[in-house]
Amino acid sequence: MAKRYVDGIGTLILERINIIDVVGSYIALKKAGKNHKALCPFHSEKTPSFVVSEDKQIYHCFGCGASGNAIGFVMAMDHLDFIDAIEVISDRYGINLDEYQVQHSDPKAQEEKDRILAINKTVANAFYRAFKESPQAVAYMAKRGITADTLRRYGVGYAWDEWDYLLKNLKSKYPPELLEKAGLIIKRDNSQGHYDRFRNRIIFPILDVRGRVIGFGGRVLDDGVPKYLNSPDTPVFNKSFNLYGLNFAKNHLDEARRILLVEGYMDVIALSNQGIHHGVASLGTSLTEGHGRLLERYAREVVLVYDGDEAGIKATSRAIEILGKFNLKLKVLNLPGGMDPDDYLKKNSPQAFLTLTEEARDAVEYLLDHHGEDLNFRVKSELLEYIDRIRPVFQMIADPLAYELYIKKVAADTDFDRVSLEKALKPSGALVKGTPKAKGTGPRDTQPAQMKLYQRVVEIAVHERNHLDYIKDQFDPAEVDHEAFREVMGYLVGHEAVDLHEAIDVLSYEAVAMLEEAVNKEDYIPVSKGLREVQKSYLQMQLGDLKNKYLKIKEEKDDVLLNIDRGSPEFKQLEIEYEGRLQAINSKMMTINKKFR
Repeated sequence: MAKRYVDGIGTLILERINIIDVVGSYIALKKAGKNHKALCPFHSEKTPSFVVSEDKQIYHCFGCGASGNAIGFVMAMDHLDFIDAIEVISDRYGINLDEYQVQHSDPKAQEEKDRILAINKTVANAFYRAFKESPQAVAYMAKRGITADTLRRYGVGYAWDEWDYLLKNLKSKYPPELLEKAGLIIKRDNSQGHYDRFRNRIIFPILDVRGRVIGFGGRVLDDGVPKYLNSPDTPVFNKSFNLYGLNFAKNHLDEARRILLVEGYMDVIALSNQGIHHGVASLGTSLTEGHGRLLERYAREVVLVYDGDEAGIKATSRAIEILGKFNLKLKVLNLPGGMDPDDYLKKNSPQAFLTLTEEARDAVEYLLDHHGEDLNFRVKSELLEYIDRIRPVFQMIADPLAYELYIKKVAADTDFDRVSLEKALKPSGALVKGTPKAKGTGPRDTQPAQMKLYQRVVEIAVHERNHLDYIKDQFDPAEVDHEAFREVMGYLVGHEAVDLHEAIDVLSYEAVAMLEEAVNKEDYIPVSKGLREVQKSYLQMQLGDLKNKYLKIKEEKDDVLLNIDRGSPEFKQLEIEYEGRLQAINSKMMTINKKFR
């Protein structure tokens, strides 16, 4: 029986090994500048184009495109699956995996899980067949406008209106104790026998991301209670670590990798019924960090589409609080008139709904406005209450630039002094210097738009070297904020032709990747407006760098002045110095802007 390990075991392994050691145990690596290089083991070549970056802990072949981390390399070289690969690596490098095994891989426990999964699959198929034989169930879903294709896609079924239908039909094959452990039957109070958990309900099979049936949800067909009933936690199912519809949604994400988080099964199905397949729902429980980790694995953006009633607003706030801890862009969509997705789609087109999701409100802005809806900021006590309400919101903002923008918004909305506001929003207790720092984002990192400008200038220099003289004359390493760009420009200025294999020896991995992307750009757009177009591209790049520097200094200024008495000579002296630096950058930006005229 294959061993099972905790989620994230790959990351735990990678943190304890060095890719140089792993790859070097298979092929001969040669130090080349900041990188290591070798002949690619995945295709035939005479000149080394296989690069290993110790800084990035990844490998990449600039010849065949093979790339990955240390675990992926072992998998490819030894033709192993993931579990076998991490076990091979752990043996070689003395990593004890016992503490990371799920239930220490008890063979009996694993066998029990496998049997429950087999039962669930059998029962899901039986529920699906029963749906077609139930006029009541068919009529209900037809009234909701759900098509046969959608019903089949989600395996929608029906549980018989009998107390022991499943028990009678399965007890000859599976013991009642196992059916009870699977959450399908319930022991009677008098301990004499069992009865079916799901009776006379529309059934929604719950699948994990591997497509296995792990549980069920059931909706009543009348006014019975509870309206929805879900499988309890079982050896194969935990509501806090699974999302309904994710097995399907993960395969239908657009370039934005946007997932719509809705309230329940029928919302997911109603969306999919209209061709919108990237909706998911939690399973009868509020969102947890387990859900956050799951969403982070597949999505970059999550749009919360909950009801507009008090319960929906409360659930939205809770979801933002939980998901705000993860690397996800969060938005909130309040449908007009308090409608749910099903109501809205019955009156409007799918495209209209998708447009609303694209234009959804920023989640933090939503919270800031929501917390102030019932308060009068002219009343001091209510203004202070507002600050108390929004303090936790600011503690979850990781991006310094975003923090800056929201501080400005609150200061403008409340007419509150900016510096005093920042002090008031600090966590209670010990004063923490500075604002929250970004996890890979913010003004200290290169933004995607700026990277495109760097890349465009490099592409022009590579493909139309007649423009290189102008770029060379403008290029000042001290004025450029991106190290890889500085390396590439230095290389291009000093070489009449680009040789990637030679570049590997002298440039960092990031610089080689930037140069390789430019060289192999199949859809390169030639300069059509002569030197003026080249000048504009370079000036836009310069302007972006200056804006980034401005934000850095502004952040540093606010960070330093925050904990200095506003009326002290030191405060005034530092404020003047920072303003002088900011004004100098502002003057440069104004000069560049004039050149665009």
